[in-house]
Formats: sequence, C-alpha cells, structure tokens
Amino acid sequence: LLHRDLALEWLGTAPCVLAVPETDPLARSEEPIDLQALSGRDLVGMSLRRGVPARIRAALNAAGVDVRVRVRTTSTMNVLSFIRAGAGVAIVEPLTLTGNPTPGIRILPLATPIPYCFGVVTARGVALSDRARDLIAALRTTAQKRLADFTLIPPEEHHALLASLTKQETRL
Repeated sequence: LLHRDLALEWLGTAPCVLAVPETDPLARSEEPIDLQALSGRDLVGMSLRRGVPARIRAALNAAGVDVRVRVRTTSTMNVLSFIRAGAGVAIVEPLTLTGNPTPGIRILPLATPIPYCFGVVTARGVALSDRARDLIAALRTTAQKRLADFTLIPPEEHHALLASLTKQETRL
C-alpha cells in the first residue's frame, strides 16, 4: 500500500473470521472461537506467502495450534466452496463476506484478532474527479457500516501499522 507512485486515500483494518460448515459443532457457538478449538482440524488455507495468510499462519503457530492444511487456494470465494464441499474450516478475511451470502456456512468471530488490512490507493499526482472522491468516501463508509470491529487508521499511523503487520508476517 505504500509505494512512491501511489497515494493512500484511506486505510482500515478488521479482524479475520472463522468460516465453518453449518453442520460443524463450532457453528453452534455464540462466543468468539479460541484458536485452540482448531487444533487437529482440517484447514482450508490461503496459498499466498505474505499478507493476511502469513499472519494467520503466525497466529496459529504462536498459539501452538496444529492444523492439517488439506487444500490451499488464493481466493476467499474458493475457500468457501471448499468448506461447503466438506474440506474443513478456514480463517478468512472479512471483506469478501460482506457482499456475498454464504449459504451452508457460518461465520464466527475469533477470540484472537488477526488483522486484515485494506484501503484505497490512487495514482499519485493524478487529479481525481468529484465522482472518484465520492466513490472513495462511499467505500470507506460502507466498510464502517458493514464490518464489525472495523477501524479506520489515521494517516499518521499508516507507516507504523504496516510495519507492525510486516513484523507479524515474518514470525514463522
């Protein structure tokens, strides 16, 4: 998100969530799920080496949770398809889930927050139209309304947050 050719318009975080089949015993829980509840479970994982998949792996390792990754993919939508097919459970980013119904899948909060970071960037030095500015504001407002525990990060904290996330990703 920080690049000499990009302007960061806004940056926010929301915690990752657990996706389980509706028939899974964890689906009945009304409390946030402890990472320990995933020990020994089959996990559908993200195959990317960096970013939120790395933070998920680091959080599981830090909690001493042993999971079997049955399948890896690069898309949250694919993860949900694998869960519906019975391949396991998954820790996923929350953003994709706000715009798509998830029949057959229960989305649960985690007791250990694993941050998902996202925002809007534009080309540095390019004048934005009023419509573009309105769209950027609408995306921020929608994130604030639809995502539980969404936090808008003040501009002066962008560098520190991104450095912190990078440090979490390297604890593997």
